[in-house]
Amino acid sequence: MGQLKLKHIGYADVRGGGQVNVQGNVCFVGHISPPEGTTILDISDPAKPRFLSHLTMPWTAHSHKVRVHGDLMLINNEAYPEFSIAPEFQGGVRIFDISRPEQPKEIHFLRTGGRGVHRFDFDGRYAYLSTEIEGYQGNILVTYDLADPTRPREVSRWWLPGQWTAGGETPSWEGGVRHRVHHGLRRGNYIYVSLVHAGMAIVDVTDITKPKTVCRHPLHGLFTHTIVPTPGAVTNGDFVISVDEGWWDMEGWATSLDIADRHAPKIVDEFKLPRGKEMGIWAAHQPHEEIVDNLLFLAWFSHGLRVLDVSDPRKMVEIASWLPPMRSEFGPLSNDVFVDRATQRIYLIDRVRGLEILEYSL
Repeated sequence: MGQLKLKHIGYADVRGGGQVNVQGNVCFVGHISPPEGTTILDISDPAKPRFLSHLTMPWTAHSHKVRVHGDLMLINNEAYPEFSIAPEFQGGVRIFDISRPEQPKEIHFLRTGGRGVHRFDFDGRYAYLSTEIEGYQGNILVTYDLADPTRPREVSRWWLPGQWTAGGETPSWEGGVRHRVHHGLRRGNYIYVSLVHAGMAIVDVTDITKPKTVCRHPLHGLFTHTIVPTPGAVTNGDFVISVDEGWWDMEGWATSLDIADRHAPKIVDEFKLPRGKEMGIWAAHQPHEEIVDNLLFLAWFSHGLRVLDVSDPRKMVEIASWLPPMRSEFGPLSNDVFVDRATQRIYLIDRVRGLEILEYSL
């Protein structure tokens, strides 16, 4: 595949976000810092995004993640600032009816525990939450059935052996919550779980009520943020791509693993940015969570948008990049990216300020 063409077509001057999602002509941004909560935009004209509605948060919590499916929107409630819990804080997921996105209506608050919910997945029926729960050390994976979104029903839990301290388990690692669930992505009968400094796990959910660990892999011991499966029909095999979250003092990159034998994943390739003299974060943060036309789109903090050709996951090749303008004294700090295959548009949210909209062409 040759170079990918990128064209900047729009900008929304919103506060920084932790996640961006698009459904049709509506864009949803979950903000990093309270009191900003969730912003909903009309993007029918991507050159001129139009404000539809906005949700706020108390200073004790943030809702930096947002998922939508049909007429439902889920946003997280997580304690803010990090690793602190105010007495009045309640963690969990808030569920909204967005049949009228200009007037989102909260229909249920699903309470969990501890610091609440971090990242999560939602397929329209099941919500897969990375959350703290009483009796466990650090976030675990809890699945809820939202067939009736006004009455969510817990169907299963999955955790690393050692996390269930109330059940008599003792962590085998040092560093408290360095080993925990960051989040899981379900594809078919498997959930691919990122485990921060404990690498990754593949979990069989053929029976959603009884998740079974297929395997674990330590990866590099870095901050494993997201595990993205590649489409088997495209690659003629089974692979996943792990993306690390890094900061000024941490490395992080993309790693491809062959999982044809799901019991024994093997690292087959890595993609890193060569560190230069410029200031900023040289590590990745978050990919779009699906491979689109053999392409992996990544939000790479100080280095903007990076696009990898992963048609052969054993040899990932960068074929495009785009660096946003400085929108703040800290930026660019590209934090999350969403790709709309139908319109060939890319939505890139900065951690501090600004939503960039681009078009791509093969």
